[in-house]
Amino acid sequence: MGVAEFKKYTVKVGGGSGVIFQPMTNSYTYILTAKHNLQNEVDEGKGKKYRDKDNGTIITISIINYDLSPIEFVIDKGENYFPHENKDVDIAILKMEYIPGYDSICIDNSYKDISNYFICGFPNSLRINVELSDKYTDYEVDRFVSDNVTSCKSQLINDRMSHEDIIGMSGCGILKRYNNHVLIAGIQSKVTSLLPNGQVDFVPIKYFEDLINSNADKLSSLLPMYLASFSFLKDDVFQLPSDLITGTIISKITLIFESKIKEVINCDYTPNCIKDFLGAKQLLIYGQEEGDLYYKSLWLVWLELLTVLNVVKNKRHARSDFDSIFKHVRLLHSNGKNDFWVDHIDNIAKTNFGNLSKDGLVVVSSRRTPHRDHYILDPDTIIDQIDRIRFEYESNMEETPYGEEQDNITSASNFPFDNYRFVHIEYFKQKSLIDEYADYTKMNLTQILDKIRSKYEQVIK
Repeated sequence: MGVAEFKKYTVKVGGGSGVIFQPMTNSYTYILTAKHNLQNEVDEGKGKKYRDKDNGTIITISIINYDLSPIEFVIDKGENYFPHENKDVDIAILKMEYIPGYDSICIDNSYKDISNYFICGFPNSLRINVELSDKYTDYEVDRFVSDNVTSCKSQLINDRMSHEDIIGMSGCGILKRYNNHVLIAGIQSKVTSLLPNGQVDFVPIKYFEDLINSNADKLSSLLPMYLASFSFLKDDVFQLPSDLITGTIISKITLIFESKIKEVINCDYTPNCIKDFLGAKQLLIYGQEEGDLYYKSLWLVWLELLTVLNVVKNKRHARSDFDSIFKHVRLLHSNGKNDFWVDHIDNIAKTNFGNLSKDGLVVVSSRRTPHRDHYILDPDTIIDQIDRIRFEYESNMEETPYGEEQDNITSASNFPFDNYRFVHIEYFKQKSLIDEYADYTKMNLTQILDKIRSKYEQVIK
């Protein structure tokens, strides 16, 4: 995913711009834009004001790479057009029919840390081009300038851009590429400076959340669609490679896991339930951003882990089992390209494991498969590193204020490498299923399932 991915999410909304956002549903899709793109400018003798266009007014919406002709959006305020009620907050949500393929965009509320973001839209200066994609451009943001209550000001790297250069981009997304996702910090709203100094105003994404809360009966949260159900993730888990030799056995294993995945999907909990139950502190590795909670890769691994637990316990777990499950098992996921232990061994000591019981299992995950002998972490093989981490851990311990003892995670008795066992998720896939495929030769499906369960039980008690 590169800057070109921004173009995919950027749309032309009448004389302005907007950005496609898939909320936590597959019933409809949003276009986030500036309110004034759907308003008329009027002069009532007391200065210019904006008034909503009448219901029934048609706004043309154009989407790059969209198979159909430009969409004729018919305004129906309160049904498909939701402007922010505060006249000074220049945002609106357009509620469209569901458009598949736009689920890799997530919100970022850290709007003051806006370097490396881009404003992405369709300036008037490029609208003379024939192809829609040639009407698009993006400008990199250099830094945050100021917070002006209902909007903020940012500085573009090109510090000579004027209002004339930006006209047509109102409502466009403030976008950034991060870990195979697009992040949105807000939408560009206006240019207030009379000087060509490259400063543009934007409305932070938090105001869209306020707008949704005010219309909770008609609008879904700005959370990824897959947080609503594991069913949106089922096609991307337990992707087991095979060849001419292993093909027949892997096909049988795949059938087993398809059945087990379906059982998990049909349980009474969702990814969002787990997110709310554990909270950010117990879902993330120390040092990770809260935005990492919303990335698809994290919830793909959660579905795999829950499927593994289903296999081991031969049980369809329910939300009422959360207390029991999470007293014994946790998951830590990294999008890093390097070995998990190399990247995170230090931060594990600072991670909050909540009420995970002694001898609890911590399943870790990363994009890189570990060495075939290193699926399970053996602290005795890295004594020097563990001693160093222990020394730093105990050196940084702070005295816990009276009454806050239960929240203290930094005490000598809580040192994670003394209390917990750590295993990479690939132990349950690459090692147990692919590397050891020959163990399932000449077995039927029931026998294979029993054999897999026995392997998993060596780690999961």
